[in-house]
Amino acid sequence: MRVFDAHVHMWDTAVFPLPWLASVPILAPRYDVDDVHSPLADGVICVQAGDTLLEAEWLLERAARFPGIDAVVLQYAASDETGAWAGVVHPAVARSLENGGPVVGVRIPARGASDDLTAIPGIDALCSGLAANGLVLELLLRPAQLRSVSRLAERHPALTIVLCHMGIGQDPIEVGWEAELAAVAAQPTVNAKISGILSLADDDSRPDAPGRIVRAALDSFGAERLLFGSDWPMSMRTGLDYAGVLRRIDAELAHCTDEERERIFGETARSVYGLRQPVPAAATTLEFGQSRPRYGRRDSVAESPMTTFTQRDGRLN
Repeated sequence: MRVFDAHVHMWDTAVFPLPWLASVPILAPRYDVDDVHSPLADGVICVQAGDTLLEAEWLLERAARFPGIDAVVLQYAASDETGAWAGVVHPAVARSLENGGPVVGVRIPARGASDDLTAIPGIDALCSGLAANGLVLELLLRPAQLRSVSRLAERHPALTIVLCHMGIGQDPIEVGWEAELAAVAAQPTVNAKISGILSLADDDSRPDAPGRIVRAALDSFGAERLLFGSDWPMSMRTGLDYAGVLRRIDAELAHCTDEERERIFGETARSVYGLRQPVPAAATTLEFGQSRPRYGRRDSVAESPMTTFTQRDGRLN
């Protein structure tokens, strides 16, 4: 079975600041390509961990130099610059679109925002810009914000949305969470990552046990709208290594068919982000890894009255 990892992080605090890192002492100040390029995965999407332009440019440089990074999702922070619909990282997004680069989406770290996501400065311009250019909106949320995602999807029906970490973040799951998740999943343009849901020992005794989350994910979205993400190296906090994370999530999917597992562990991500299947195909299993081919990005040209570009081939998270 192939594994495509839709959620890893890299950073280097000698190059750019990452203030939140001081609160997670188990993590190192630097994780580069070799640290996230596991032989157990045929491909990865690297998600920006901070929100500075300097970090975004560093990620694009790493992706350009190393084939182990197949695509990049940058992180949003509002900007006062005219026309900068992607916020502070807009120059990096624009350059990637112009050059057929690796950016496939932008993530909003919304956990500190109000329950109403429409209050986030510039969010409608961001959604319109992403949709016009065939890019994905990722959302890092609290459970209380799930209801607002439905309204956002209705306002921007051409936009593809992905919930990071099943829309949970680090908040506890309250009664009624499954119903809220199902309501969001009623929007056909919303997808979700099975990522960042593992905790320390005794998972099954927790209200937010991975088994409960995965069952709700499958009931609400189905395998065709679910993506696996290791959340590496953030998932080091669980005490598991990369292979352990894979095995733990795979165990929760034991009742799924082979076809459903193939979708969750790769096919859905390739479809959602417009990434081509690897050619030639070399099988990868959860036990034995092999070298990964480079993925190509699907050609797409946006048609919109706003400025567009051509995309060519070429839990604190």
